[in-house]
Amino acid sequence: MKTFSTYLMLLISALCLSQASDSTQLKEIEFVEMITYGSTVEIFKGIDADIKIDETYVLPWQKELSYKESIGAALDTLIKNSTIKIEKNSFSDYVLRMESYFPEFINEGLMDAFELSVVSSDIKNNGQQLNIQDGGMVNFGFHSYSGYKNGSSYSHSWRTIDASYPIKSEVVSEDFQGTAQFQGGFVEGYQYAPIKKSDIGKKVQLGNTAVTVVDILKNVVILDLGANEDLEVKLVNLNKEGNKMYYSDGFVSQTVYEDTYFLFKEKPNLTLEEYQKIVRPKFLKLKESKNRNGVFGKEFTALTYGGELQEAYVYMPIYSSKTFTVTYDDNKYKNIPQAPPIPESEVKLDLHFETENEQGILLGEDLNLLDEKLTGVKKVSSGSFVNILGKTVSFFNGKEKDYSCNGYKYVKIEYQGIEYVIPGLHVFKLEKVDDNRFSGTERINFYKAESRDYLKPIKPVDEMEFCEHNTYSPVIMNMPDSNSYYVVQIEDSDSPSKIIKSEFYDIIKVDQTENGYNLKAKYDGVIYEGTIKKEDDKYIMKDLKK
Repeated sequence: MKTFSTYLMLLISALCLSQASDSTQLKEIEFVEMITYGSTVEIFKGIDADIKIDETYVLPWQKELSYKESIGAALDTLIKNSTIKIEKNSFSDYVLRMESYFPEFINEGLMDAFELSVVSSDIKNNGQQLNIQDGGMVNFGFHSYSGYKNGSSYSHSWRTIDASYPIKSEVVSEDFQGTAQFQGGFVEGYQYAPIKKSDIGKKVQLGNTAVTVVDILKNVVILDLGANEDLEVKLVNLNKEGNKMYYSDGFVSQTVYEDTYFLFKEKPNLTLEEYQKIVRPKFLKLKESKNRNGVFGKEFTALTYGGELQEAYVYMPIYSSKTFTVTYDDNKYKNIPQAPPIPESEVKLDLHFETENEQGILLGEDLNLLDEKLTGVKKVSSGSFVNILGKTVSFFNGKEKDYSCNGYKYVKIEYQGIEYVIPGLHVFKLEKVDDNRFSGTERINFYKAESRDYLKPIKPVDEMEFCEHNTYSPVIMNMPDSNSYYVVQIEDSDSPSKIIKSEFYDIIKVDQTENGYNLKAKYDGVIYEGTIKKEDDKYIMKDLKK
């Protein structure tokens, strides 16, 4: 009933409210007369087309409604994002326009199971309350996002709703204030009843609602819904095998007025000229009264069916609905769905590694070895030595690419025979300085550990400037015979109990003495010298001096 009937109501409402000149109004009346005549002729002549058979059809009340548990969440999203405006439609008539959208799990098929109507309104125009029709045109659209981020493609799509409700009173200015109350709901079940030709003139019961079977014509059933004219009543006709019979051409449901129905019932071959002669006074009365109610009698509902009436049912949906209020606000624009963040479980980083073949040491606090999804898998202590297998081509900061001075490369390492990933902030590449030093019978290698290899070196804006990093190069001692590594700790000369962080960028010379090893190193142009001694399985540089 909804599509053509609403269109017809809009035409008649427009006719009632039209302020056009007499000649233009006459053309408007002639146009509406032709529309109503053509639609009524279609009802009485029947449908001359091949019958279609749907062998996969399932009666609506026999289908499982898988979305029932999600109805509440869907309506909550609709309500939260609803906005209203009053504007002119394509016929230059004022309508109340409501816009919103549904959550992503509401798919296209569910749109047939949704209904929205205006319950009440206190919107005023220049202080006068507007009369807004409760039924209107409801259209559905799409809003979508898609793209590629952090190694993952994403796509999001929402069903949007754009509903228009005719304003049946005169609008005198663009000044609107007030609220509109809506009722929206999804089908959660059906009321149905069988119907046959012997039911003409009788009432059939749809739950608590009784409808009268006015007539059964060729391919058309005429129903009187009484005070329930807005009910969404439908008709289905099955053959002996239980398959749906229907026509792909012609109307499915439309409104026919009581007076018009009886005109054609008495004379099915009524011509357009005869029809206009009879109904013209009624349309003129309609113009004068500004009110269509009762001018043409009751509104009947015409429903089509395919083939001979065999196993037929009339039925209507039962809705799970919520009522909500939307405030008119000229400064508020419609809400647009926003793409949610990609769940951590779905993030795939673009970790392309280039090969490295180095040795390194991990230094820092709370060191966590990661897999290639950057999920923590193993804790290690500072001072752990590793084989460096690769570094990322791109710079990162967490899971986002970052080419600012905050960026660093992820490093692929091997630790205890297993491959891991770790931020380059904690990886110090070993550079051999001296070897074949001997302490008794043990051979010793000296390394400096560079901490800048995996940090962003150049500023992205001005490629002539270096990034400033708090880097340092600790001294490493390696005993290759036992495969042992030690980070040399530096004792503060002013406070011998305090260990300081080494910042020796260049080791100049290492000499073995009776007391240990004498180390000369340069930092910021200044040469430092000290003695490395072993204490309690640690190597400590003492007596540091310039």
